[in-house]
Amino acid sequence: MAKAKSLVKTGINKPNPLSFEIFKLLNQGFTPLAIAKSPRLNIDHVRMVKKATDSPTKLRAKFMDRLHKEEMEQQAKLRRVADVPGFGTIAVTQEEDEAMSKIANATQVGGTHYKDKKLQPWDAIAAWDCGFLDGNVIKYVVRYRSKGGVEDLKKARHYLDKLIELEGLK
Repeated sequence: MAKAKSLVKTGINKPNPLSFEIFKLLNQGFTPLAIAKSPRLNIDHVRMVKKATDSPTKLRAKFMDRLHKEEMEQQAKLRRVADVPGFGTIAVTQEEDEAMSKIANATQVGGTHYKDKKLQPWDAIAAWDCGFLDGNVIKYVVRYRSKGGVEDLKKARHYLDKLIELEGLK
């Protein structure tokens, strides 16, 4: 009950988007005067948010939870793509990654042996975090009926033999 009264005394009794934006700026180290320079804010509102969130209150806890949730959502949007030749490690959003995947999946160089598949082998290989050797095993096994026949199965076995050899050294 005392916490609710303290929030009412500050003039803020529930979180709202504007108060949350002020809280984020205060949390980043901006001064109330600097924040109040925005045309849509006034110093009294900024001071009320600061006073309401300086001490451990329910409002501060709600804002911190919301801030953490936003940060987690932002992190979830980023997907690391490692070791791109000439670029090193780059980060792209899921939307960018999906768009690039659709473009790459729409075109195929050197035949149509993957286009009839519901799932492109490279999408499965990437999703399963396969390495070069096991990725090639999957690729050749998936395409042998529509491209290279027994020759592709031999290639798959060749990569599988190398993978077995390396795993035996561990």
